[in-house]
Amino acid sequence: MKVENNSSACDKSSNPAFENVILKRFKHLLESDDKSDCDFIVGPTKMSIRGHKLIFSLASEVFDAMFFSDLKEDSVVNIVDLEPDGFLGMKHFIYTGTTDFKSVTEALLTFMAAHKYLINQLCDECIKYVEKNIQPCDVLECYEFCKNRNIPDFNEICFNIIQNETDAVVHSEYFLSIEVETIKLILGFTTLKLDSEVSVFKHFERWAKAEAGRRKSDIKGIANSLKPIFKQIRFTSMNLTEFSHCVKSCPLLSNEEAMYISINIFTNKVLDSTKKQRNFLPVNHLTFKFNHSFDIHLKERSVECSDLTFNFLDRKWRINVFYFKENFCFNLLPNFSSVDFSFLIKFNSHLIIEGDRIQRRAFSDSENENLPRFELKSECHEIYKWDTNLNPNNGMIFAAIKYDVLRRYSQSMIFKQSWVELDGNFEIECFK
Repeated sequence: MKVENNSSACDKSSNPAFENVILKRFKHLLESDDKSDCDFIVGPTKMSIRGHKLIFSLASEVFDAMFFSDLKEDSVVNIVDLEPDGFLGMKHFIYTGTTDFKSVTEALLTFMAAHKYLINQLCDECIKYVEKNIQPCDVLECYEFCKNRNIPDFNEICFNIIQNETDAVVHSEYFLSIEVETIKLILGFTTLKLDSEVSVFKHFERWAKAEAGRRKSDIKGIANSLKPIFKQIRFTSMNLTEFSHCVKSCPLLSNEEAMYISINIFTNKVLDSTKKQRNFLPVNHLTFKFNHSFDIHLKERSVECSDLTFNFLDRKWRINVFYFKENFCFNLLPNFSSVDFSFLIKFNSHLIIEGDRIQRRAFSDSENENLPRFELKSECHEIYKWDTNLNPNNGMIFAAIKYDVLRRYSQSMIFKQSWVELDGNFEIECFK
């Protein structure tokens, strides 16, 4: 009898009802640890995870050698290089043949366990889950997690997202805390989803400022140590206007370096064949601009005006101002109970206190243009990922003005004011 015919006969004689009974029995053993005969002490927390030697050995030749070879171990096994969540994920697969991941992190931890014990099918399931569920805001953390544990299996997934969703990646909360080697990796890619090389530089500068803070220095103080990375910026692919307005004054560049680059841009000289213009993928921008005035009463430290409500991305939003710890805070929050999508949103706010406008109300014939003007500029980049568990009252404070600043400003005017008007120009830019 041929093997394939025998296999076909087995398939036809399969009994789904019996298979369900067996699965239920294994789930009972998984959940209750009934009749367990081994104990795994896992991770730095030394979590005890009970198991059955026979079931583990049938799933992995490593466990088979561990429990039933001539060099078999005791019933208590210490595992120091795995996390409990990863081992539990592997145990779930061993007993049920399925996965039940709640997050990309859980899948990564389970992959580490499956890789160690040579359960290749589970490794494949982990990779599939990560590829399907990883978000741009998580990819840098995922990449560094794998890199620091010598796991190259997810590199291709991470690299594709970094290049094809760069705009979302660089606005993630984790971006400002990435390692030096990771920012160097990003700058080394030929393809990025950003507007231009100026955008590449601006995001590098954001990271450099955060890195300086971690080193308890200023950005100029760490310039020399960042030179090898800084050279990954393709300055000569910029035009002279872009370089002069956006880059030249950066403290990471010395005056001599800035002049040298300017000359080479002017003469169209490429300093390095690897520094030709990148392939920039188009960035989809959805922008909403609006203006609103807020009347702030300094004596009562209160705001007397309605919240600003508006529609954006087919949803209602709200901006309010409130007093908190000696600051008037500007807060953006959703005006709805829940949403089921994720997006990146960037805020540029320019809040202006116009003293001349207040004076003109008191003196309609006054056209004095020399009255003081106070201007606050605020820029905030955030990833907003909302789900049905969101508390709609949670928002993001994107600008704050100190009470003392407003009070001193109002006192400097010809007629001292107990209130000021904040004329706000807001711009919300969404990267889909």
